[in-house]
Amino acid sequence: MTDKSKKTIRILFPQWQGGNQELYGFGARLLHWLSPVSRSPLHTINVPEFNPDTPEPERGLLYRRQLLSQHDEAWAVLEKEEPDHIVVFGGDCLVDQAPFAWMNERHNGEMGVLWIDSHPDVKTPRDFTNGHTMVLGNLLGGGDPEFASKVKIPIAPSRVMYAGLIEEGLTEQETTIISHLGLQVARPEELYENSDRITRWLKEQNISKLAVHLDLDVLNPDVFRSLLFAEPEPEFDWQAVYPVGKLNLAQTLRIIRDVSSETEIVIIGITEHLPWDAWNLKEFLKKLPIMNE
Repeated sequence: MTDKSKKTIRILFPQWQGGNQELYGFGARLLHWLSPVSRSPLHTINVPEFNPDTPEPERGLLYRRQLLSQHDEAWAVLEKEEPDHIVVFGGDCLVDQAPFAWMNERHNGEMGVLWIDSHPDVKTPRDFTNGHTMVLGNLLGGGDPEFASKVKIPIAPSRVMYAGLIEEGLTEQETTIISHLGLQVARPEELYENSDRITRWLKEQNISKLAVHLDLDVLNPDVFRSLLFAEPEPEFDWQAVYPVGKLNLAQTLRIIRDVSSETEIVIIGITEHLPWDAWNLKEFLKKLPIMNE
């Protein structure tokens, strides 16, 4: 049952620059359109239209200034609204930095984070130029130094758990960070039948407030097609290079419902929705001669 004394806001954050992919913005807007009707106020972060001419990285990060500006706009919304609960419709994964950091500060650094993702998101500008690969690193006090400096209270590593992470595809840098920080991992095969691995961690850490990051690429692209790794006729074979998700929607829903029964979810950020079929049909319709009369 919803606690009517608590304030919930929704944030539509159609950011694409962190992944340098036009569909992230379109996917965020469609994600919001698909979501249940709510009385919660919606705040939309201003994001420029996609620019196919990729600039040179700024100190190792593509679109650094735009990403910082969008982060600061989201932070300003949070400071003004002071919500108890936040729903984020992303965009690329970096959209979750401002709300997660803001809420962790609100709860004096005691918030837990469940990172439902097939990738660890702890890279640095030395490793990659796309900011969405660094967001959890930033929140932990690493990642990109400029973004990390905006996190006033870094999230405690003991209060972070991955769900659905594909360990077989980790780079040496990612493995080192996870091992050094002691980040907990619930592998996909541990979550097929139940969520016990996660609920035990919640109890062990006595987590009463939880942020959930849901990167939809934790899902198996054979059963859910609106993902980067399900791109039809791709120019680049993503699946040959990057790990792909192994969970299905029913398993993911059960995980989130199970943790909700154990603790209070104060944020959920849903990211990386790439609806290829809807986008390709949109482009097809745009090019039909009779449509433009």
